[in-house]
Amino acid sequence: MSLPVPSALSIAAKVLRNNLKFIAFQGLDQLEVVIGTPSSAANLDDNGKSKVNIFLYCVEPSGFYPDRGSDERWFVRLRCLITSFGKTEAESDEGTNIAEGEIDLRLLGEVLRHLNENPVIFPDEDEGLDASLQVVYSPLTTEELNQIWSTQGDVPYRTSLHYELALAPIDPRVSRLPARPVVEGGLRPELHGNMAAKGAPPVAAPPWLAPYGEVDLADVGWTPLIAFVDSGNAVPALTLPAPANSSSVTLWVAGTSGAQVTPVWQQAGRSGWEDLPPQDAAAISIPAQSAAPEGVIDPAQAGDAATLSVPVPVEGPGAFLLRCRRTLPGGAVGLSNPLIVNVAGVGAS
Repeated sequence: MSLPVPSALSIAAKVLRNNLKFIAFQGLDQLEVVIGTPSSAANLDDNGKSKVNIFLYCVEPSGFYPDRGSDERWFVRLRCLITSFGKTEAESDEGTNIAEGEIDLRLLGEVLRHLNENPVIFPDEDEGLDASLQVVYSPLTTEELNQIWSTQGDVPYRTSLHYELALAPIDPRVSRLPARPVVEGGLRPELHGNMAAKGAPPVAAPPWLAPYGEVDLADVGWTPLIAFVDSGNAVPALTLPAPANSSSVTLWVAGTSGAQVTPVWQQAGRSGWEDLPPQDAAAISIPAQSAAPEGVIDPAQAGDAATLSVPVPVEGPGAFLLRCRRTLPGGAVGLSNPLIVNVAGVGAS
């Protein structure tokens, strides 16, 4: 039988163990930080080394996010007992030994100091826990301590620290898919009533036009405005058949004529709009307008606008976002408004 996969509980304990071992007690070769019950730590073959034991003995609901579903991330609180098992060792060249009880207090004091100075632990990427852990000192009553130590067999009570770890994430095996980004809008034809069946001519859906917008060309940090031009209309979205990488879109770019902008593409994914791998998109120059006003997107002037043909670098199917990037004075980057390209009819449901 193979071992079970790591869980949030085991990973949280390991994150705390690594934090104490490699940060709080960095350089102490004669110390081991272990995970388990105090009785197992007391009976562990330690090769003469002192030990600090981490015992996660209680898991509780976080008390937050009560409306979470079973297919969404859940958070829990972990209660943790930290106990030291010191070994007598020489303090100086004269051979003066430090008592085990004093070593216990030194180790626990260092834990108190370290976790008080670092109450939030940020796991490394390779530790597998994509959430920070807050470590809160939470002393137990004498009765609670007696209840815990009464379960540890013949191991005598040792001074211990009690902490709460919050919050550990419990991820479902199959997560709920988040709502996809809105990739279509306007008045869709299928929402119209069947007027022909009532003896009236059918009503065509009006095109979804891009909004009117102006670029403040007097501002050196202006960012462009863009719109697609399709069948004489300025529109904010297009639908293309797959594969789309053999197609191009007609783009109206409002800004200072001759200025350089670069098309930037994104794709709708599970977590929202995600950057596509870097495209070798060449910078394009904003054309001069002879009839339509410069620096303005006016749907009423779409037929007279000077436009650009921009190739589509994605195959699809899917929903894609197009912006134009302009490098501003000083090296900053400005992005235009977004436009949507649906490939093979993928869109909002």
